[in-house]
Amino acid sequence: MAKTQHTKPKSILVKSKDSFKNELLKRISIGENLFKREVVNIEQLHELNRDQFTWGDYNKELLKQSFNNHENEYLYDYSRLNSGSGIMDYFSGVDTNTNSYKINQTKNEIHNSINWLNRLIEKLDLIQAADTLEQTSFKEINFSMDIFISHSSLDSEIAKSLIELIRSALNIPANKIRCTSVAGYKLPIGAETDDQLRKEIFDSKVFIGIISSLSIKSTYVLFELGARWGVQLPLFPLVVSKVGTGVLDGPLKNINALNCCFKEDIFQFLNDLAMKLEVKLENPSVYTDKIDELTALAIKKSQQDEKELFIPVEIEAEFKGNWKEYLERNLNSEIPIHNGAPVGFYIVIIQFIVGAEGHVMDAKALTTHGYGMEQEALRVIKNSPPWNPADQNGRKVKAYRKQMITFQVRR
Repeated sequence: MAKTQHTKPKSILVKSKDSFKNELLKRISIGENLFKREVVNIEQLHELNRDQFTWGDYNKELLKQSFNNHENEYLYDYSRLNSGSGIMDYFSGVDTNTNSYKINQTKNEIHNSINWLNRLIEKLDLIQAADTLEQTSFKEINFSMDIFISHSSLDSEIAKSLIELIRSALNIPANKIRCTSVAGYKLPIGAETDDQLRKEIFDSKVFIGIISSLSIKSTYVLFELGARWGVQLPLFPLVVSKVGTGVLDGPLKNINALNCCFKEDIFQFLNDLAMKLEVKLENPSVYTDKIDELTALAIKKSQQDEKELFIPVEIEAEFKGNWKEYLERNLNSEIPIHNGAPVGFYIVIIQFIVGAEGHVMDAKALTTHGYGMEQEALRVIKNSPPWNPADQNGRKVKAYRKQMITFQVRR
């Protein structure tokens, strides 16, 4: 029986090349200081070994977090760089137990690692980065998925209808679509859910976000949208409810979204999707009935959601002043760095109520990144000066707000 050949997805840098280069240069500088350190006794050697381990462990974490594939080839190569160090000397009869040998061996391992990091910088131009992805045809990149659909499990009917439409209009194979609540498109059995989702968020050609009154209450959906936006990869928001992006604060609020309730929007969505995937769109007669089904379901769902789950106020609560400036001025963005958070891009989501008197109350974190990030975001929001409260029928009322706050650990 012939073996099935699996194409390994190409690793994509999820940060700018300049940022990655600067991080590597800092790691090289630290390594050079280790290499130059004077070591003359066993105590100093032990200290050097500890610092070498810490330095190397951080380098591996940097390589892991910097690419969409956390098991990327760069991490693999670096991790095995010094794996056979000293073996040939031992079998050649060299006395490997002397302090001088051990010191030289440690210095050689540090030197090898520095050279490897320098070589990685030299070939950065050959590495695909997310911020330059638009300049490259998708056909040149081996993505593991064509489409990733982010949604609330309570919107599974919408997701299923959308998949049926996409497959009718674009002939996308089922194994190239990921949708975790629709049968036939779920994660593989035995997969580590968080790790697999984190990988596929970055390793899909197109990311479709179904935004409804249900999905905006999902921490997973907000995290997925924020993570995808953060690496500047193709993001297609589809609104089911008129509430939609109106309740999203921060940069996601500025992304143009199409509405599943309108047929003309769905036609545009399919055309845009076909262009992005570089596939042929079928004759409309093949899939028009699927568009009718989706829009009818979206309208029904939107009406139910707005009636049962969300009653928008006429005038939203508004901060007295510049909210963005207040956050930037008062937030300590260094908190995760001081607390040892791994390199990465973190989005903290805080939900709170602006009372009828304009005071912030009942603030709570909807994310759990840790390293003091949620606590710092809560501190700043709880200490907020009074707001102009929301207005409903001429009466000041309580109103929910959500705020996304980003932390970035570069080092």
